[in-house]
Amino acid sequence: MVNNSIQNILLNCSDSYLYISDIMNKICKAVGLEVLDNKALNWDVENIFIGADSLLRVQKLANCAIEKGIINAIVVNGADKFPFLCPFEESIIAEAWKNKIFSYTVNSKVLGIKEVSLDKIKCENIEHSDFIVREILSSKLKDEKFEIVMINCALSLYISKKADNIIEAMDLFKKIIQTYDLN
Repeated sequence: MVNNSIQNILLNCSDSYLYISDIMNKICKAVGLEVLDNKALNWDVENIFIGADSLLRVQKLANCAIEKGIINAIVVNGADKFPFLCPFEESIIAEAWKNKIFSYTVNSKVLGIKEVSLDKIKCENIEHSDFIVREILSSKLKDEKFEIVMINCALSLYISKKADNIIEAMDLFKKIIQTYDLN
């Protein structure tokens, strides 16, 4: 097992949202985590964030994480097909740690973020995605895309024990993008 490591993996994610995982990986590296390749599921890590491509797979993937000996795992799905916490519909989260699974749902109101449509957080192409990454990391963009990135990065920081709860993890995310040159 790779110590102090995380894998942020998204199952069947559209290219329109890859900017979110790009930033998640940069933020995790900034706090000293070794970030493993996110192209194939790797069970040889301490911490894992899995964006599930369907509600049905959330619990199954959390169970797999326990069976494979992952120390901390978080599996999320929003709006059934969206592999992130979702700003426009309820999301399901399954946390696997200490050989137990804790499942719950959250929505934008609980998370303290604006409810927005999927179209508002979508990017058009890879160049647009790169632009969004640069704008968020340079603190120039504070819109819906910023919020969806912040909450999903916060989950990675939280599951990696860099923060005690999601609120602290969101604060840590904001501090990281203000402090580090991540571009």
